[in-house]
Amino acid sequence: MTGPRPGGALPLGTVARGLWPQLRHLPPGRAHQVRALVVTGVAVSNVRAAVGEVHAAMPVLRVELDTSAEPPMLRRRDDLRMTTHDLRHLRPDDAVRQAVTLLVAARDSATGTHVHVLSLPDGRTVLALAAHQAVLDERSLYLVLGAVVEACRGRFRPAVHPTLPELLAVDPLPATGWHARRAWWARWLDGIPTRSAPLPERTGERRRLLLPAAQLDALGAAGGMLGDHVALGVAALVVRLLDRPPRAGVSTVLDLRDYLGLGTVVGALTDRIVFRVDAAPPHPSFQQLARAAQVGLLRSVTHYLPYGELVELATRDGHVTLGRTAEPWDLHVHLCRNPSGVRRTRGTEPLGVDAAHFAETELLAIGGAAAGLAWDGTNVDLHLGDENGAMSVTVDVNSRCGRSVDDLVDRLTRTLAVAAADPTAPLTVDAYRKGVAP
Repeated sequence: MTGPRPGGALPLGTVARGLWPQLRHLPPGRAHQVRALVVTGVAVSNVRAAVGEVHAAMPVLRVELDTSAEPPMLRRRDDLRMTTHDLRHLRPDDAVRQAVTLLVAARDSATGTHVHVLSLPDGRTVLALAAHQAVLDERSLYLVLGAVVEACRGRFRPAVHPTLPELLAVDPLPATGWHARRAWWARWLDGIPTRSAPLPERTGERRRLLLPAAQLDALGAAGGMLGDHVALGVAALVVRLLDRPPRAGVSTVLDLRDYLGLGTVVGALTDRIVFRVDAAPPHPSFQQLARAAQVGLLRSVTHYLPYGELVELATRDGHVTLGRTAEPWDLHVHLCRNPSGVRRTRGTEPLGVDAAHFAETELLAIGGAAAGLAWDGTNVDLHLGDENGAMSVTVDVNSRCGRSVDDLVDRLTRTLAVAAADPTAPLTVDAYRKGVAP
């Protein structure tokens, strides 16, 4: 996706192939994914039948990535890959741990889509879907899982989840605006700070913290242009805690469904976008940090340029090197901004089927280079998601970048507690470093 863009439309059915250049620039571990639901109130045989119904209705589930080709290509594979695991003989806690172990292994070997159905003690069933991101992005994983649950209830409607080959031709970036957007990003790149030489390799460290519901409510009470802004505020706070220079960049996921107004399309339809957190006061409050992050993200989305083209532009102008294209924005933030299509029910649906997220935090991709993907210079990977009304914050840090994950998470925990007491109060250097009120 480099060089002059064609003037015609780009069939969206080719986006999965066209996004492979973007996949080469993904943060560590993002190529392979698995997500799961725990389902009760339905027999395993009915779950398997529902999987077959959804698989037959969604052509995108019948393709896989062929990495032996150059460049890698998507090819058709019609068979339904579904594996059943019986863990009912284990103690409940052991069964959950074993399920997570099995699903992480399934995630790391996924080239297309593979369904796993795991029987747990007490009549619970885990329904999981592993996929390569060239086939299904994260939101699609949940959309497909939600469709299977609806099929269990006898309410699956294929038209609700169109697949890429069925869409009309559309260009994610009109040819008339391409030059103006490249010019905007060229100016944006001119403002990024100069960094020292990037590190030659990455060694990942991981920690998690849980932002309690009370703190989450307090931090989000002020609202903002994007509504619930706590996730963006936490991301902006991490920028400060990392002592990044002014105008430092941050990268995140852009859902092209929202950008193009495509609804609940199933497929590979996300890109990576870069933005800045320009908080003017020397000691901004959490509220000011959150709103600065909102402004930066909205500006970047307004001037959206496919990430592969941004990297090409940054490389051409000497802002990045091919080996470490993310070095100026080495903090990647995954924001769960969209509904998953799955809601917890308590016996109110037909058949009494109850579905809820299963071990989402544990199933996140582990830091480190995924198969076939080189490390791009991302030193901090931050994943923010919902966990039973609280916010789960998973932090992966490159230990070779001079930042301890324990130090970062401890400071973040203490500073968020200070900010929750008054989101409008300035956060001083002491608040960042020691987690004490200014």
